[in-house]
Amino acid sequence: MKAAFLSGPGIIEIGDCSRPKMGPEDLLIKIKRVCICGSDNHIYNNTEIAKSKVKLPFILGHECSGEVIEFGNEVKGFKKGDRVAVEPSSFCGKCPYCLTGRYNLCDNYGFLAAPPDTHGAFREIISHNYRNCYKLTENMTYKQGALVEPVSIVVQAFNISGFNINDDVLIHGAGPIGLMTLMLLKTMGAGNCLITDINDFKLKTAEKLGADFTLNPMRNRLNDIVSDITKGRFFPLIFDTVGIQKTLNDSIFLAGKNATIVIIGISDEKASFDIVDIISKMLVIKGTTDFVNCFPKAIRLISDKKINADAVVTDSYNFSDINEAFINMNKNGKTIKTVINFDNI
Repeated sequence: MKAAFLSGPGIIEIGDCSRPKMGPEDLLIKIKRVCICGSDNHIYNNTEIAKSKVKLPFILGHECSGEVIEFGNEVKGFKKGDRVAVEPSSFCGKCPYCLTGRYNLCDNYGFLAAPPDTHGAFREIISHNYRNCYKLTENMTYKQGALVEPVSIVVQAFNISGFNINDDVLIHGAGPIGLMTLMLLKTMGAGNCLITDINDFKLKTAEKLGADFTLNPMRNRLNDIVSDITKGRFFPLIFDTVGIQKTLNDSIFLAGKNATIVIIGISDEKASFDIVDIISKMLVIKGTTDFVNCFPKAIRLISDKKINADAVVTDSYNFSDINEAFINMNKNGKTIKTVINFDNI
């Protein structure tokens, strides 16, 4: 069967790979759609986050959906032909974190396309534990199925945020996660939402998806408008989907008293900050990673059209053109989310 291998920084080649083995609790899934994640792009470009962590050749991809074509003898609730979204994590179920419902912190946590050598979903067929697969509703497409994973990232961040109805919210970054965060907040009854980005195309998209205010920090200063937006009280809740020094510092400065800052984005930068502001305003800063039991809610949000996940997809490529997809997403300022189509392999 065919797979797309990362053979070096910025080089993806299609080649042959062996059919995955299936355990008694596994589904064999014929991949239909895979979206490219920012973490895939970090590994593709060999950034500092990913440097020297990947054993090449390596198969990327974890935002995926597909069709069940076979299943192990201990699988329950699935049959051939079921359409599924794949939660790409694996966990032991026995460590203190798993036993307290925080399996995203499992001592033996695994993830599709996780360095150094856990191959991902840019291949024809994967094997995955049935407990981490979820059926799509009849009205959902395979593309939407692949978008369940990033929506789940947003649901997890929202779940830990302490959001209150009518909260004014600042979102740093109008990429896929930032835009999905915006849509979820509006669905849940947020007040004014301000979203920032240095890319005007992404800001225009944010406006279409319900942002009350947008700002390009390369042209305008955040603190010039924040007081008016929040009636002088600054933001009770901030989501940072960028994760660089400037967005962290802006978040701390623009947070109101006892505000919560949720950091979703990661970057190569090491960040430092003024601890006095954190103490004097009694800020709560939370990191978030992956998800815990968020796929069912993400599926409902997409199926019920509470989140228009399709709106973040700007580019689509056939599997045979996957190298071109990565090249273009790194040079095209109008790419937000790219999906790879496996129909014609």
